[in-house]
Amino acid sequence: MKRKLTVLSLLIVLVAAALAWRTLSAAGVFTTLAPGPDLNCERIPGAPGAEDMVVDRAKGIVYVSSFDRRAASQGSVKGAIYRFSLQDPAGTLTDITPVTLEKFAPHGLSLYTAPGGAQSLYVVNHATTWSEATDLFGKGQVVEIFTLVPNGVAVHRKTVSDPTFFSLNDVEAVDENRFYVTNDHGSRPGAARMMEDYALLGQAGVVYFDGAAAIQVADGLTYANGLRLSPEGDTLYVAQTTGRALALFDVERSTGALKPKARISFSFGLDNIDVDASGTLWIAGHPKLFDFIAHAADPARLSPSQVVTVDLSAGGAPEIVTQLLDKGALLSGASIALSHDDKMVVGSVFGPDFLICDLR
Repeated sequence: MKRKLTVLSLLIVLVAAALAWRTLSAAGVFTTLAPGPDLNCERIPGAPGAEDMVVDRAKGIVYVSSFDRRAASQGSVKGAIYRFSLQDPAGTLTDITPVTLEKFAPHGLSLYTAPGGAQSLYVVNHATTWSEATDLFGKGQVVEIFTLVPNGVAVHRKTVSDPTFFSLNDVEAVDENRFYVTNDHGSRPGAARMMEDYALLGQAGVVYFDGAAAIQVADGLTYANGLRLSPEGDTLYVAQTTGRALALFDVERSTGALKPKARISFSFGLDNIDVDASGTLWIAGHPKLFDFIAHAADPARLSPSQVVTVDLSAGGAPEIVTQLLDKGALLSGASIALSHDDKMVVGSVFGPDFLICDLR
């Protein structure tokens, strides 16, 4: 009996050690950061917490989702959507948020341009105060749809809510009425969510809204974060942060259904995605997730940032190229990167500004 207990105890220790190693590896604890490309970057202040961005490449305009999460943790703070022109080096940020929107804590956003040129902006809104974050699960989780008026504000068109929207992160527009969203967790804040994160449990998913009703179309994802459609609209890319992977799905356009297609592993925690006109993916994220957690609590604690491009055009192994790798001094906690002409724009979850860097 004593021998059996000894063997059982040894097995428990081995399993615990294996799980701990898996979690630490996924968090990047054992990752060594080599120096990244030397970049010439300009800081653009005025949009704290520029967690997500989209670019209108035809006009060279970037739309920025801004929310000062640290300030909001101390009380009610309203976020904003800003417009910034990359064609005007001396340009300034323009707040286009409707004043009628009382509670606005923007997260992911997506731009849709109709064949006739009309544009819609979709924005995830945690429509409650950030200090109530522990109660966000299933409350105040909505998608706001705006009509973009040329050279004016965003006109609020519709608020979409649904019981399947319980931990929203990012949104991707399909057309004027349909969209996909990610639920980055499947459990409530607290011990269950901590277990989900640290045990790397695949409980996150993707929801499709068809203009009238919502349905979950993908599950089993590990912290589903940013998502984007391919230029042709036949592939959906979903970033997984703690899973350190990109999930690819075939899209059934008539129903919005998703069929798993491929999975690409990375050495860092993926955050948001941009897809340029050629179909190349730009992905920003966090090489050291524990450092990012520390940075969330204390701005003096730097969090490394990484940006890569992923070229899938060859049809074989993806070509992954590092565009930015920084230990946090240039930018901590990078969450989105996009390109336009010879520029790369990089935003972060908590930073007071975002970057515009020259591409060589």
